[in-house]
Amino acid sequence: MDIVSKSAFSPDGTGIIAASWDDNTVKLWDLRGNLLSDLNKHTDDVLSAAFTPDGDRIITVSKDKTVKSWYTPEAIMQWLKTAPIPKLSKEEKENLGIADFDID
Repeated sequence: MDIVSKSAFSPDGTGIIAASWDDNTVKLWDLRGNLLSDLNKHTDDVLSAAFTPDGDRIITVSKDKTVKSWYTPEAIMQWLKTAPIPKLSKEEKENLGIADFDID
């Protein structure tokens, strides 16, 4: 059984974070109960977790004496849509083993 030390809704109301003492993680869930992200880099109990006001990051505080900042999956996807990623030629993609895909 996980002991939740802190939980909070995302600013837009579409997600929930839950910080756990049992496994030193913070989990991000959607409202249907689907796990969206498992933030698991702390080495001791997670005492608190909160979204930034814009909802782009989750800030966590742990007994391991660290504070961590995590991008939400939505913020990462938004960044990928606008990031100045260099365009590779078809030959460069083949040499690197990269398939074509779109980020929607």
